[in-house]
Amino acid sequence: QQIDHATDLIKHLVDSLKSLADVEIHCIGGNHGIRGRYASWNDNADIEVGKRLREYYKKGVFVYENLVETADIFGMKVLLLHGHQFRYASINSLMTLVDRWSAVSRPDLVCMGHFHRCMRVRTAAGVLVYVNGSLSTGQRWAYETLGATTIPETWLLIVGRDRRVKYELPILCKSSMEEGREKGSKSSRR
Repeated sequence: QQIDHATDLIKHLVDSLKSLADVEIHCIGGNHGIRGRYASWNDNADIEVGKRLREYYKKGVFVYENLVETADIFGMKVLLLHGHQFRYASINSLMTLVDRWSAVSRPDLVCMGHFHRCMRVRTAAGVLVYVNGSLSTGQRWAYETLGATTIPETWLLIVGRDRRVKYELPILCKSSMEEGREKGSKSSRR
């Protein structure tokens, strides 16, 4: 269900933006598979979203079957990683780890996920890090680990020709739980 939701959201955004600017999609695998955690690349939920988008768009979609990748996105060097490599790091220790990884690849910015919270943080070394949230809420892991359900949101970054982020837009997504509650409330009124 989350794979369908993520694919549909990205298609909607890309189709809306394509008339305004060039658009590329870059996908990296995470730690969840279709049938469980720590799945192979053939079963990886994030890779599956990328494959569906590549099939739909035919070009401009890059799917990396790696846990970490340094990508050239319109001339901007971006370190992509899921984030589960860092386990249960605090935000301060997480940023220290990101600085260590960034020292090797020297990216213009870092994009990562895993923590089910949308954040924008600058590390002690000055590296700009965008942490994508989650497209659905109410996950047991997020509740048990973070102490609350998460807000379903993600980042849309618009990069200028000067290789700088011109616009950073957090996008709030309607969660599958909210849609379920709405369906339930409509049926209970009938």
